[in-house]
Amino acid sequence: MEHTVYNTTLHLVEIEKVKPMGNIGTMTEVWLWEITMADKGNIYKGKAAVQNKKIHLPWMELQSATPLTEMIDACKRYMENH
Repeated sequence: MEHTVYNTTLHLVEIEKVKPMGNIGTMTEVWLWEITMADKGNIYKGKAAVQNKKIHLPWMELQSATPLTEMIDACKRYMENH
């Protein structure tokens, strides 16, 4: 059996979601994303979770030169669709 060990880093990222509230204005909701990054050489993987909402984005291999930004963008895409 073979195995691979990755170095991991945990980031807490606050992302604001602004929702229109009809004619009374907007409501801002802050989501606290716990983003775990794993790296081994030039290979990067990431996963993210919002614990109080029971949301989990599973491990994904990241392709960009800025992997943390790629994970934050994945979190924002999730928020836009939910």
